[in-house]
Amino acid sequence: MARLTINGKQIELEFDPGTPLLWVLREQAGLTGAKYGCGIAQCGACTVHIDGNPVRSCIYPADALQAGQEITTIEGLSAEGDHPVQQACLAAFNEVTQYESPTFGIDGCSAPNHATTIHAMARAMAFFASANPDGSVREQAAVRLRNAMMAFPELVAGEGRACTRLMRATNGRAALKTGAEGYFIAIIPEQQVGVALKIADGGTRAANCAIASILVKLGVLDPTHPEAQAFINEPIKNRRDIQTGWMRPAATLQ
Repeated sequence: MARLTINGKQIELEFDPGTPLLWVLREQAGLTGAKYGCGIAQCGACTVHIDGNPVRSCIYPADALQAGQEITTIEGLSAEGDHPVQQACLAAFNEVTQYESPTFGIDGCSAPNHATTIHAMARAMAFFASANPDGSVREQAAVRLRNAMMAFPELVAGEGRACTRLMRATNGRAALKTGAEGYFIAIIPEQQVGVALKIADGGTRAANCAIASILVKLGVLDPTHPEAQAFINEPIKNRRDIQTGWMRPAATLQ
């Protein structure tokens, strides 16, 4: 049993020697803001602060912590959104969306998600799509991010997700990410185009069908590719596994 100070609170946790701090935080403390990404301390998804210093928790042994050291995770920032890091994120968000976000909500990853319009999100994706590798610091960061997404789709959302499958199908021509409640975005650098869509009733399979259809219409996804067909002509089956219909795009998307 070890006593750790996490986000200003002392918590007693039990873990095996050598267990990475990331898994202690996620599985023992229930703090899931830090993520497992690459597992080799390169991507930064697992970053937490120990006494104010950034640490890659995926390789940092929890038993290496010294008495009195304080761990801060993303959950430990201000609930009011007034921490300097949160304010910097909000300012950057407003600039790339060209829209002043009125509020935010906490998502399933424990991160604050700033409210915006679909049009504003599409403008932000267009910024990422048109960013110049020789441009500003922000543009250079946008280029690195979109290129990393296209090079390693499985690190964006894991295996089996529509965005992973469709990124692979476009063969590095688009960066994609699915979201909650029927949300989807696309970044298409070769056309400097950004896409954002939201299905009104939150249906995931409808969002998958819509984004695949848009990619085909924009010419970055082969309509005959098996993954394109899987989403554009997805069979609908009942609980007895009998096909009762298809999920197909509306005529305006064909």
